[in-house]
Amino acid sequence: MASFLQNEKRIKTILIDADPQCNATQLYYDDEKIDSLYIKNESKKSTLYYILKSIEDGDPNINTDFSIIEKSKSKYKTDVIAGHPRLSMLEDRLSDSWNKLIGGDIGGARVTNWVRQLLENISSKYDVAIIDVGPSLGALNRCVLLSSDYFLAPLGCDIFSILGIDNISIWIDEWSQKYDRSISMIKQGSKCQSISEYHIISDTSSKFMLCGYTVQQYVTKTVRKGEKRAVKAYDDIKKQIPKVIHKKLSILTPERLQHTDLELTSIPYLYSLIPMSQSHHCPIYKLTNKEGVVGNQYAQVAKYKDTLSEFCLKLLTNIDYSPNKT
Repeated sequence: MASFLQNEKRIKTILIDADPQCNATQLYYDDEKIDSLYIKNESKKSTLYYILKSIEDGDPNINTDFSIIEKSKSKYKTDVIAGHPRLSMLEDRLSDSWNKLIGGDIGGARVTNWVRQLLENISSKYDVAIIDVGPSLGALNRCVLLSSDYFLAPLGCDIFSILGIDNISIWIDEWSQKYDRSISMIKQGSKCQSISEYHIISDTSSKFMLCGYTVQQYVTKTVRKGEKRAVKAYDDIKKQIPKVIHKKLSILTPERLQHTDLELTSIPYLYSLIPMSQSHHCPIYKLTNKEGVVGNQYAQVAKYKDTLSEFCLKLLTNIDYSPNKT
């Protein structure tokens, strides 16, 4: 998605990998670059962990002398702030800051808003920042969501996606109410001026809105004459998803959107294109014979590119994007 927005839609985009598993970073870069980032430590200023190291050391401010891995460094042609496995070690620090915020502490509020600090630092360079997060409901992801205008939910056709929607709904509702109460308490005290001074989010009414979801397609059965039919168990779950999204997350949906606008696309099952993309560190829509594409795989690549284009157009509509807005 980040690569397609940057290169096909000509939107200045940066990818920030906030997943301690670093899946996005590993997908983008070859072994030599990964070695430089994590073993030789030559590019340590290009990681999100470096940006947050000052917070780990007790400072409420992020490190601002970080580097961005420029788009020329990978086939994805997108600027990146790399992830780092040590991000998971910050969970305790961020949880402690959250508890201090709940108690009305301005320092806890500053640390909790570290993503706001980062985004303001790079806002003049990019139109869109995409932050990749891991599958957890922890303090790190809470900070990311708090400072995000929108979130996108990638779903599979399984019961765990249905349960996950419910968990996200409960989790966001609980912490957003606590955050709002705490900021209100700080405003009533003598530190109201500090909220503006430290760029702390004081109004969450237009933050962390659901801009849509995707559904991962599953393998269909061929029953006769080449006709493809869905596996019934998966198909039944797929039909439940829009209803559950509407019931559980409608409060986080922008009023201008109908619930039917939220399904951005179904992600096709891509068979061998996935490992091919991973091994060559190349986006699927750019795969060619150089990466090993043969036969009907060309049609799969073309179809995926069309799917990705449709997805990005819907996404940009749902976030109300225009070239003059950031």
